[in-house]
Amino acid sequence: MPAATADESARVLAFYAAAGEIVTPADMERFLVAERDGETVGAVRLSEEEGHAVLGTMLVRKDCRHQGIGSRLLCAFGEITSDRTCYCIPYRRLEPFYSRIGFQETDIRQAPSFLRDRLWRYILEGNDAILMKKSARPVQKI
Repeated sequence: MPAATADESARVLAFYAAAGEIVTPADMERFLVAERDGETVGAVRLSEEEGHAVLGTMLVRKDCRHQGIGSRLLCAFGEITSDRTCYCIPYRRLEPFYSRIGFQETDIRQAPSFLRDRLWRYILEGNDAILMKKSARPVQKI
């Protein structure tokens, strides 16, 4: 699953919008995209925010869920971020899903302030969200 090029970004943003997700891409952002028959069926974004990697807005088209697309997107995300620490703020029910690549619920007091603020905003909006962190895997010397 390749990262979207600048030309593909408009199509990915349209995919999110069709599902009701409003995504405002930042300069330092990449999208990983899953396609089927030339159509976008899944996407996840990797943002660089205040010097931190953040997994955001993972989405699989409703009619394509429970077919392994999200798992493949997550694994691809895990590979490209294996050498660095990364955060995400998923719904609590998705904790087992994100833990597959090493994300673990983390103490909010140890997170960057912009993530603490975002988590509190989501909770105040009525979402059962948690903060998760994935540590970098140590590079093995040979």
